[in-house]
Amino acid sequence: DDSGLIGMFQVETISVDDVPTNIVDLFGTSWIRTEAPLSFTAHSIIFEVMGPQGTFAVIKLVPINLDADATRIAEEVKAISSLRHENIVEYLSCAITPHHFGLIMEYVAGG
Repeated sequence: DDSGLIGMFQVETISVDDVPTNIVDLFGTSWIRTEAPLSFTAHSIIFEVMGPQGTFAVIKLVPINLDADATRIAEEVKAISSLRHENIVEYLSCAITPHHFGLIMEYVAGG
């Protein structure tokens, strides 16, 4: 489902080949993505990633035009980062690559 944050942006089709293997988040943490995505749609792709202490998480990436979408991204990250509930996957960080915006969230097996 690409509702919420992802649905806010005009996005193009995303390809695995366009996504870097090493993704650095806004805190400077390096996340290494898996070769194969966990899932994808025409407008987003989700990978399992591993952080520096062996922390597993997922990253949902969408291609963006950073100049056009920067303000909306900042507003949405601020809102998402404050959400806390047992039924909501926890936001960990976000990353911006030259062509993608990614939300890094806790990994929930089977979910």
